Parts: sequence; structure tokens; C-alpha cells
Amino acid sequence: IIRWIPAFLVYILDLSIWYSLWSGIVGMYVGMDEGLGMIKSFDEIRENFMILPSVFCSKLISVDALPSLTKETDTDQLLRQRRRHSIANRLAPGLSSTIAVVEAKMQMNMNQTDAAKNRALPNFKSSLNLAQYNTEPEVDTKSKDVSSSSTKTTTKATPVAAVAGESTALLKAGSSSNGGREYLRSYVNEFLDSHAIKGRQWVVFATAWNEIIDSMRAGDEISNSEKAMLRFDSFQGFAKPIYLPVFQTAGLVEQAAAIASNAFSTVPSANMSSNMGENTLLLQMSAGEQVLNKLREDVCMNEALAETWELSMFLLIELLGPAHATDIATLKSILIAWSENLLPSKMHQASSSNDMEMGGGGGMNKGYQEIPNFDDDSSATTATAAGGGGDVTEHAMDAIPLLFHCLNVTAFGRVCSSLTSLVKTIQKKLPSRKTRNSKDKKSSSASSSKSSSNSSSKNNDTNGVKRPQSTSSLSTLNTSTSTPSFSGFLGNGSEIKYSSLSSSTSSKFQSTIQNNEKLHDEGPIDTFRDAVRDNIRQVFDALRSMLKSSALLMPQYRNDAERLTEALSMIRQFEGGFFWDHNYASKQLDVLSEDPLMSPICSKLVGLLSVRKADAEPSSAEARRRLTFFVNSLFMTMPSAPPVPDMNSFSVMTPFYSEDVIYTKADLETANSDGVTVLLYLQTLYKDDWRNFLERIGVKDLSRIWSKEHLMETRLWASLRAQTLARTVSGMMHYEAALRVQAQLERVNHMELDEVLRMKFSYVVAAQVYGKMKKSQDGKAGDIEWLLHRYPNLRVAYIDEKPYDRRGGADFFSCLIKSANTQDGPTIQTVYRVKLPGNPCIGEGKPENQNHAVIFSRGEYMQAIDMNQDGFFEEALKHRNLLEEFKTSRKALPLTILGFREHIFTGDVSSLANYMALQEASFVTTGQRVLNRPLCIRLHYGHPDLFDKLFFMQNGGISKASKGINLSEDVFAGYANSVRGGSVEFKEYCQVGKGRDVGMMQIYKFEAKLAQGNAEQCLSRDVDRMVNRLDFPRLLSFFFGGIGHYINSTITVFTIITVSYVIAFSALFGFEKVGDRAVVILGSIQVALAGMGILQTLPLLATLTVERGLGGACAELFRVFGSGGPAYFIFHIQTRAYYFFQTLIAGGAQYRATGRGFVTRHALFDENWRFFASSHMYLGFELLGALLVFKMYSKSNQFWGHCWSMFVAAMAFIWTPYWFNPLAFNYSAVRSDYSKWLLWMNSDGGSAAHSWRSWWKEEKGYMSRLRLAEKTTVLWRAVIYVVLAIGISGFWDLDSGHILKFMHMVLITGGSLIGLLYVDWLGGCGQGRCAPKPSAWTRFLKIPLILTLISSFAIFISRDSFLLHMIGGVYYLCAAIYTVGVVAGVASVSELMRVHDLICGHLMFIPLFLLAALQLPDKIQTWLLYHNALSEGVLIDTILKQARRSQQAEEAQASTEQVTDSSNDIALVEMKRLYDEQQRMIERLTRTVQQQQQQQVHSQQPVPTPLQPKELAPSPVIQTSETVEQTRSIEVVPADLQDSSVQPSPEPQAIDSTSPSSTSAPSDPNSVFPGSPAALEARQTTLGDNLVFRGAGPVG
Repeated sequence: IIRWIPAFLVYILDLSIWYSLWSGIVGMYVGMDEGLGMIKSFDEIRENFMILPSVFCSKLISVDALPSLTKETDTDQLLRQRRRHSIANRLAPGLSSTIAVVEAKMQMNMNQTDAAKNRALPNFKSSLNLAQYNTEPEVDTKSKDVSSSSTKTTTKATPVAAVAGESTALLKAGSSSNGGREYLRSYVNEFLDSHAIKGRQWVVFATAWNEIIDSMRAGDEISNSEKAMLRFDSFQGFAKPIYLPVFQTAGLVEQAAAIASNAFSTVPSANMSSNMGENTLLLQMSAGEQVLNKLREDVCMNEALAETWELSMFLLIELLGPAHATDIATLKSILIAWSENLLPSKMHQASSSNDMEMGGGGGMNKGYQEIPNFDDDSSATTATAAGGGGDVTEHAMDAIPLLFHCLNVTAFGRVCSSLTSLVKTIQKKLPSRKTRNSKDKKSSSASSSKSSSNSSSKNNDTNGVKRPQSTSSLSTLNTSTSTPSFSGFLGNGSEIKYSSLSSSTSSKFQSTIQNNEKLHDEGPIDTFRDAVRDNIRQVFDALRSMLKSSALLMPQYRNDAERLTEALSMIRQFEGGFFWDHNYASKQLDVLSEDPLMSPICSKLVGLLSVRKADAEPSSAEARRRLTFFVNSLFMTMPSAPPVPDMNSFSVMTPFYSEDVIYTKADLETANSDGVTVLLYLQTLYKDDWRNFLERIGVKDLSRIWSKEHLMETRLWASLRAQTLARTVSGMMHYEAALRVQAQLERVNHMELDEVLRMKFSYVVAAQVYGKMKKSQDGKAGDIEWLLHRYPNLRVAYIDEKPYDRRGGADFFSCLIKSANTQDGPTIQTVYRVKLPGNPCIGEGKPENQNHAVIFSRGEYMQAIDMNQDGFFEEALKHRNLLEEFKTSRKALPLTILGFREHIFTGDVSSLANYMALQEASFVTTGQRVLNRPLCIRLHYGHPDLFDKLFFMQNGGISKASKGINLSEDVFAGYANSVRGGSVEFKEYCQVGKGRDVGMMQIYKFEAKLAQGNAEQCLSRDVDRMVNRLDFPRLLSFFFGGIGHYINSTITVFTIITVSYVIAFSALFGFEKVGDRAVVILGSIQVALAGMGILQTLPLLATLTVERGLGGACAELFRVFGSGGPAYFIFHIQTRAYYFFQTLIAGGAQYRATGRGFVTRHALFDENWRFFASSHMYLGFELLGALLVFKMYSKSNQFWGHCWSMFVAAMAFIWTPYWFNPLAFNYSAVRSDYSKWLLWMNSDGGSAAHSWRSWWKEEKGYMSRLRLAEKTTVLWRAVIYVVLAIGISGFWDLDSGHILKFMHMVLITGGSLIGLLYVDWLGGCGQGRCAPKPSAWTRFLKIPLILTLISSFAIFISRDSFLLHMIGGVYYLCAAIYTVGVVAGVASVSELMRVHDLICGHLMFIPLFLLAALQLPDKIQTWLLYHNALSEGVLIDTILKQARRSQQAEEAQASTEQVTDSSNDIALVEMKRLYDEQQRMIERLTRTVQQQQQQQVHSQQPVPTPLQPKELAPSPVIQTSETVEQTRSIEVVPADLQDSSVQPSPEPQAIDSTSPSSTSAPSDPNSVFPGSPAALEARQTTLGDNLVFRGAGPVG
């Protein structure tokens, strides 16, 4: 039976192991099936970014509120008909005139219908300036194209109309041949087919995306530069409403330059007049097709090139000014003309198909769906018609863009490099430029604005924009014909046109300059101007180097090349221009410095030209994680979002007691025992966030963070990185901000917006003690009121107590308060005040707190949020969808509880915090996922679940609050829900933040609380009702997924203990054989057992694989094993088992406040002992003792085969608290720990923190509550100890000789020990006892007694090993006596345990001192403990260095105090001598005064004191016993430690007038005489400068 007990227990454990394996595999499949982990990195965000607008609008924008973003409208149907007609036109060119008329009519009907139905985008204030799209249509009656003479209607209502305008421009821009025009028309129609819908989706998505980025910047998770690279850009007055973020286009221009350079590097240069010209053109055509194919594959690269062209041309035009307008117009028109052939061939098909894929589709990694190609004959016909001829040369020139023929494309990189230098120079120095003279600036700009007003106003009126600065137009500056450009797909980039200066206007402008200024006036020194000139020269030199010579060009293009060369030369040589007229150039820069668009445009160009992909990503791991999860969640299944006015209303509730609200300045600057402040810890841990915070508030001097202006910002920054109420409130109020943005996007009337938000969302903080805080003037009450003022829709519920008599009677009210604006400013206003029948807090605090505040919540649903949680703006955008789950659930029972994910935001602090985060991910996330699907047995795990409030208010509420039994109040709501007919769901496309404990002792308390709560659940009627209503499969699921986890932990520890003692008994009593055959563990079985241990990590591996991939999961698992993770998990198995078993037999479950603070200090040895000795260390030493017995008595030589797992568990129980303790192997810390531990062990009285005896009484206090049955359970261990004592001592082999030897050893060693203790007592004068013998004798006697004790023990053991066995038997016999004594309530047995602790403690200090002396383990421990923080760039060593400095300072102070004590001992003798002398002086003075008083009585004449004038003579001092007692309280302290504010004030003393000294006393009151202050000062000087006298009474 004994042999089979371990096997049976292991079989029971195997069931839980197999459940863990099964749940891990199933959870991994379910997670992948739901779409988790599809996007794991920022590169994958880039890959799928172009399809996000369509997915975002289909999921998070209401179909009913804004159908034009999610489905086709009448406009889109008309455009689709237009596409069909264009196809017919392409197949039958003869119908072109008819189709043109039909198209014009359709365009007019489309615009009228769209305006009538008010399909405009919302008119609200945003960075995208969307208001320009919400105006009435305007009609331009000017005749346009020859082929279509009908009236064109230009509408600014939607981007569709803007795109329609683009279509007209592009239709006019076709080649002269009919075939080219038809190809161009087909491209536009195909383009508009998707652009009509997708363009609007991009604008809406960009608005929400920018809000997400802004929220991250407000939280200091990203810097200003990172914010600029992550946001969509928009420039007021430009036709395109948005520009792609820099992170999406970073490096693409450089990549395009490299592609072109590589493609044309092998193309030779040949004279077009030679025989090689035709071959060269063919090679150019091939290289050009290669480049086009590359560009066709990457729509972002096309957009990057278009944006670079547009913004760089705008910058050059604004920079060079009107003096160079004609030359810039020539340059621009020629380059556009050369690039217009980018549209023929099949380029239009790729562009259109890419735009469709950008916005539509259903899958993430779906390939681009290109528009079906038409027959090759039509393409060939079109190319032939376009060329107007039939030879190969003309065919080639029609097939490739002229840019590839006329320009040296390999030099494109040089142009980009020089342009980058120019933009960086302007970006760096332009913001700080001071305008030299505002008058000169006005005069300089007046002529240019006047001369160009006539030509620009017309274009401005036509296009309906304010600024004529967009260079995305395809028109030239001096012609009326529009030509195509690199227009992007995000909007119409060709609507805004530049107007050129006519030749007469230009001449007039130049003559005006010549009449008023000298053209060659040097002007003031302007280094910025000169630097810009140099950079522009480099740009034009690079452009000149790109232009091929005329001989290398076809004859028909040489004229354009010469014109381009002439324009470049004229720009540089014009005397009245930017390069030669210093005043003109300086004034142009002054004008640019006043233009608010220059800075963002330069930043955008720098991002396009010089930023690499890796540099465009946010450096914050948290920012990357948030964006990755948000993008991934958009591709997961979720219900459609209803309109904001029709959505489900909900409330959020947070229970609050006395936790931190907002850190105060004192909280941030207060140092712990290691000298580390909270602010230092946060600055070190979040160094990037701290740098971003300083950048945001504009502070470089750190002393200014405590100024009145920045004090609250600093407090908030620290509080938002801790587990404070401010962080929770700030996170939950993102719901309101998200709903506000969605309502604005869905065109909710802004007059009704605030009212709608108040009806749909409310937030109540249940702060039950706010009233008491207010009355006691606690600063936390003021911080709560500050939060109320910051968030007007926040409400606080509290309990108000009003006493009505002196006997303790009081009325209780449940109150709700809010912030209200009055004439005197914001104030706190009471909204409701409900009288209660009595004190509502009679049960557990947290559920009672929630229950009293439920009446103040609104809506159909309620979300319970803990005080240590956080929210994110991007997740709040999905909350409407989450609430829709209640309506769309397919469960048979109504959905009443909806759970979703939690992200542990404290996981990067240390290894311990990382283990907690992984435990949360494995047990909570994956476990809840499997319990929901497929087991269907998920209950209410806890916050942040959503409740059907109406259901729960009719079925017992959301919290049960009975004392003790409902310690884990969360799960009881799930029990009540399941019993009463509700169902539970769990979704993972939404998440909130969650803080966990990060220190060893905090985690210990948390695990203890959960274990005690589960033990109370086992005793509750709720669980009984549940299990009696479940079928057997669901019953097993309920057991293994719930309380069975804690039961299995208890069984695991019980198995370890049982197996250890079974193998010890087997070896001790000879049961290792079965018959004559010894039990031998084979090597293969050993490996199998070790493999089973590794298999338990499979659930964690499966969880990490889903979200990080297999490589990331294996790397994380390796870090966990390398940093001691298995020891941590083994340790807390015993934590759960100990408190679960203790609560079952003794009760006493209670809430354990963990503090939720930062653990930045080194825990003392005695502190760790107090926390972990009873629950872990005693068991660890007990297991090691049993294994030692097995080692000594076993004959199988299979110690490690039998005991490796038990040995690992025992070592984990003992050493885990010290391994995860910072500075545990620092030598100075170990020395300090040892001295303080000895002081704690030998102290009496006080609390558990002051003495071992007080701690022992508290630890064993639960024994008094045990009943007889429970006491019998504990006494079984005493029986085991007695059996071990009998077996080890060999009781059956005892004889008189052995007994005599043992008694002889006991007498000698015991006598030596008793003598040593007695001598130690004689010399112990430090505890208030007086030593009867001099200390020299006691110190001398200790030496021989210690030597006798050690030598006698060694001699006896070496001569006869039986004595060692007898010692082991006595040890276990004492353990049995102690166990019985503790159960019986005998307090004196505590001394046995105290001796045991002294021995075990010294055994632990031996390796600690050895490892600390090596110093290397200290560094290894630091790296392993904080590898998570170090991997994020945190200099955790800064914190530990401060702790080490504090340790060294304490040691230095202790040594100084020792030196001071010795000096004080020497000075004490001198002080006593002085004291005796002064006492004799006092007695003489007293007698003198008495004699004088008697003489005055007899003579009735006063006798003045000869020491000083009569009016200054002091009153006589009468020496009393009280005065003498005060005089004895003299303290000798070092001068550098004395309080400068407290100075000795000796009173003047009277002297005997009859003494010789009195007759010759000087009249100066400061003269030196015995007892005077001067005399005392002189005496003090003789004793040394480091001593002063300080006393409570007069001296001398």
C-alpha cells in the first residue's frame, strides 16, 4: 500500500496536467480561428495599412448613420454606368461623341442628386479641415473641352465631386489621337469606380487614426517627431485632404531612385542620328517597362513620388518667389509633359486596381485584383494611333515615359540628396528666423501679390479654395491646357492651379525693383540666406546633370530640352532674383518664416526623402503593441456598430477606498529604505516617456517641474504610470472621447452631442470614504475633486455619516456629487442624497462599496472596473460593437455577462512582473477562452466584464458581500448568473489595461488572497447549487477550470511530502526491495519524468505562439527558464496550497492589501523570514531532512533518480524569496541583513517586525481556532516525526554503551553550551542589565568555552557515527514535541523553534556570504531579474546604485557611531569629574546664599552681589532634588550632530561672598569663573571640538 500511494497521487496530478495540455492546444486553435496574432509587428501594419480604411469604416462606422462609406450610393451607381459606357466607347471608338454627351448629363444628375441628399462629410472642427466639403454646389458656365461643350458643375460637397473634376481634367489631357484619349478615359472611369467610395473612407479613417496618435502623444508614449511620422498630414488649401503618414512612405523615394538607377545603368548612351539610336530606344523601352512594373507593384511608392513632386515644387515656387515665376513655369510644364506618358501602356490598370485594393476587399493579405486586360489588339491600335506613325521609334516613344528618354534617371538619387539638404536647412533654421524689418517685408510682398492677384484669383474662384499653392495641378503656369501629373489616389491632387506672371507683369515687377533698390546691394549678413542659396544651387546642378545632351534625344524633343536648360540657367543668372539680389532673397525667407504651412511641409518632405522605415516606427514598445493589437482587431469578427444615438447605453463603476489618487510631491520625493524615490524609479523605468513629457511641457531645467505651472503635470505624469485612481479615471474617460469622435463622424447634431453622450455613457467612482476624507482634510479628497473638475461627466458616490446623539447613533446617506460651473468658478455639487436604513458596510468592503453606488448608474449595461485598470482610446472606439454582442448572441439563454481581454501593463518592470503577466495570459486569457469555447462553462472571472444591469438588479446584484465567505466576490456573480438562467460570453477583439503586483511579497499576498477565496468557495452554498445542476462533462470542466486548480495545487504539495517521506521510510526500514530485487529507476523513465515536467510549459508556449509567433514564444520561454521562472511557479504552488489548506481547517480568510506600489528596495533577511518561513521555508528544510535520511540509509544508489524533483521543490521553497530580492548578493547588504536578523531574533516584545517571539505568536494564532478534528490532522505530522526519530536513532539497537557515550557527549557539549550562555549573560550590560564581573573576564572566558564546545562535538562524532544518528533522532523528537506543544497551546515550546531558526538561518547565511564575496553573482542576478526592463533600455542599475550607496552610507554612519561611542566612553570619565566638581561648587554656593539671606534678615539690609551691577544681579538659585535630577540628564553628542537650534542655556550661579575669589571678581559679567558660561566653554574646548554638553537642566 505504501508503495502504491505515490503512484496514485501522481495519477491524480496527471489529470490536471493533461487538462492543461489539452486547454493549451485548444486555446491556441480557438485564438487563431478568431483572428488573433495575424498582425504581430509594425512591418505587418505597413503591409495591411492600405486596406484599413475600408475595414475600419465597415466595422466601426455605422451603416445607417453614414451609408456612403460602407455601401454604394446613387453617385456610385452612376459612376458604374459611366464605366460601362467607357468600355463600350473603348470597343467602339465611333461612339465617342455620343458617350461624351451622355457623360456630361450623368455628371450633372449625379451632382444634383448628391447635393439633394446631403451626402456631405460632417462639418466639424478637425485637423483635416473637412468643412470645405460641406458647401453648396457651384456652377461654372465656362466652356471646357471641345468634345464636351455642356456645362460643367463643380461641387465641393464630397470628394466624389472633386474626383469628378479630376476626371474632366484628365479627359482633356489625353493625347491628340483618338486611341490615346480612349485609353485615358477608361483609366479615369476605372479609377473613379473605387475612388468615389474609398476616398471618403480614407478621410474618415485618417480622422480616427490621428485621434489615436494624439492620445498616445498626450500620454507621452511617443515624441513630437514620432507623432509627426505616424499621423496623416493635411495642408489647408491643398486639394488633397490627407497625405499618407510618413511611416508608410518612409524610404520609398530612395527605393524608387535605386530601382530606376539599376534599371537604366546598363542602357548605353547613343546618338539618335546614328544606327545605334533605334537599339538604344528599345533598351530604354525595356528598362522603362521594368521600372513601371516595379512601381505597379507598390501603390505606396507611387503615392510617395507624387507627394514628393507636389510638395517640393510648392516649396521651390514659394521660396524663389514671383521673380522666377516664368522660369519655374517653364520647368514645371516641361517636366509634366515628359511625365504624361506614364499613363498609357498598362499603368492606368495597375493604378486603378491598386486603388480598389486599397479600399475594398475582405481579407488582409489579399493580392491586388487588377482590372481585366482587354485584347492586345486594342492596345496595339491605341499605341499606333497615339504615335501617329508606324515605325519602331515612334512606337517606343509612345510606350515609355519621356522622362526615361530625356533625363538621365541614374542621377535621380543626386537630386533627392540635394533636395534633402535644402529641406533640412530650411526646417532647421526657418522657425527661429527673425524678420528683419516688417516694413521691408510688406513692401517686398506687396508688388508680388498685386501683380499676381489678377491671374490667381480666377483659378481660386474656379476651384473653390483659398490658397493657390498646390503643385499637384497638372496644368502649366503659362498655358490653359491641363496635363496629367503624379496625382495620388487619396484625393484630387489636380484641382488647384498656379497662375504665372505674364511677361508684362514680370517686366513691371523688375522695373519696380530697379527703381527702388540697388540690385547688387549686399545688405546685412544673412547666413541662413547664403546656406539656402548654396543648397538650391546644388539642386539645380543635380537637375542639370540629369538632362541629357541634345544629341542623345530624338529631334522632336530637343527644343524642350533646350528650353529646360535655358530656364535653369535663367533662374541662376537673373540679377533681380533669388541668387543675386540679397534683399530680395532675405525678404523671401522672411515671408516664408511667417507662413504656417512651411514647417509641416518641410517635415513631410524630410520624412519622404530621408527617413528610413526603422526610424519611422515608434520607439515605445507600448505604442507598438497598442497599434498592432488595434489593427489586428479590425480583421476580427465583431458586430456592426449602430449609430451613436441608437447604441446601447452603459455605465462604468470603479470601487475606491483609500488607494492613491494622484501622487503628491512628497510621495514622489520620499525615499525608501534604500534611498530610492518614486520619481527616480519612474524616470529610470520610463526614461523615454520622461523625455517625451519634458518635450511636451517645454522644460529643460528639471528644477522647473516643481513650479506652480508644471507641478500638476508632473504629478499626473507619475500617477499615470502607477496603479492610481487618476490612471483608471483617465483611461475610462476615453469612452466619452471616442463616442464624441464617432458621433461627429456620423454627423450627429453638435447642439445635441453633449446630451447624447451623457445619455449613452456615465462613469461613477464609488469612493465610500470620500466624506471622511473631506472632514479630515485629507489631500486625496482634493485630488478627487480635481478629477471631477477635469472630467465634467464624472460622478463620485460616497457614504455620508451624520451623528445625531452622543451615544454613537448616526444617520447614513448614499450621496452622488459632480462638478458644476457657477459664477464663482467650478464647485462640487450634490446631485442625489439617499437616506439609508443603517450602515451599509457590514460585509466585505469592495462589494458593499459597489452595491451602494449601483443606484446612481445609468443605462442597460454596466462595466465593473477595478482601481488598477486602464483604458485606451483606440479600444474605446470598439465599445459600441462590444455592447452589440448582447443583442446578437446566438446562445440559447440570454447573454448577461460579457467578458473581454486584459493587458497587464506592469509586465515589463521585472522578471517577477513578467511572470505575473505570463500567468495572466496563460491562465486567464487562454483559460477563459477555452472555458467559453468549447466548454461553455465560463463564469464571471472578474473585472472588466460587462453586466446586463437590468438582469442583475432583479437577481441579487453584481456583488455578494457576506464577510469571509464572499472574499472573492467576482465569481459569485457568475454563480448567481448561471443558476438564474443567464449565459456568459468572452470576446478578444477588445481589451483594457490591468496592473498586477510586481514584488515578491505583493504577489505572495495576492496569491494568498485568491487561495483563501477559493477555499471559502468550496464551503459555500453557491458552489453546491452549481455542481448539483451540471452534467458530468461540464462538471469536470467547472472543476479543472475553477476551484480544481487550487485543489490540485494542494494535492501537488501533498504528493511531494508523501513521496519524500515514503522513500525515506523505505530506506530507513529496509523496504526498498520487492522480495530480493531492489527497486531501480531506469534512465529512460528518468527522462520521461523530466519530459512530463517540461510538458507543463506547453499551455504557456501555445498562448505565446498565437500572439507572438513560434520564434517569439520560444525566445520568451527561454528567458523565463533562464531567469528562474520555474522556481517562481513552484514557489507559488506551495503558496496556494498552504493558504487553501489553512483556510479549510481554520478559516480566517481576509482581504490582503498588496499596496499596488513599486518595489524598488531590498527586503531584509528577517522580513523575508517573517513572510515566507511558516508557509515555505520550514517545509523546504523538512523536505531536505527527509531526503538526507534517504541518502544516508538508501542502498539503491539512485538518489537523484528518486529525488531530483523533490530536491528542486525544496530548494525553490527556501531560496526563491532571496533570488528574487534585489541586492541579495551584495556584500554590504548581506552584512547588514545578518546584524539586523540577529537583533530581531534576540529581541523581545513589540510587533512581529520587532521580535521573533511576537512574530511566532501571530503566526500560530490560528491554532487556537482549530477544533479537535483539525487538530488531529495537524498531529499526524508529530507521528511522522516520532517514527523518524525511532528509525534514525536505531532505538531497537540501543545498549548501555551507546547510551553512556551519548550521555557523555551531552554532558560535555551541553555543559560548554550552558557555560557559554551564562558568560554571555554576565557580559550583557547592553540590555539594561548590570554585569557583576568586568567585561574583560567575560570576553576572556568565551574563548575556551567555544573551543571546548566545537572540539568535543567533532571528536565524539568522528569516533562513533552512532552519535550523529542520535542527534538526528533527538532533532525529530524535538520536532514532535514542538508540534504537540503548539497544538496544545504550550507557549514555552517556542524556544525549540527559535533554536531551529537560528541554526537554519546561519546555514543560509553561509552561501549568501560566499556568493556576495565573489561579486559576480550580484551582477548576474541583477541582469536576470531585470532583463525585461533592460531589454527596453531601462537603466535599472541607476536604481540599484542608489540603493548600494544608501547601504554604504548606513555602514559608514554605523562605523562613525561606533567611533563616537568609544570617544564618548573616554569623555564620560572626564564629564563625571567635572560633574563632581560642579556639584561641590553648587553646594558651596547654596550655603553662601543661605548665609546671605540670614544676614539680610538680621540686618534687614540687602547685600548686593559683587559679580555684577545691582540691576543685573541674578536671583539666587536654590539647589533642589529636582534640579539635581535635571542636572544628571546631560548628554554628550558629537558637535556635527547637535541641533543648532537648541543651544545650552546655563543659568548664572551665585557664589560665596566670603571666598577669596569673590573679593577680586571682575565687574565684567562674562569673566571666567567656575560655573560661568565662559568656564564651561573653556572646559568644553579642552575635551575636544567634537563634544558638547546638552542637558535638560542647568549645569554647574
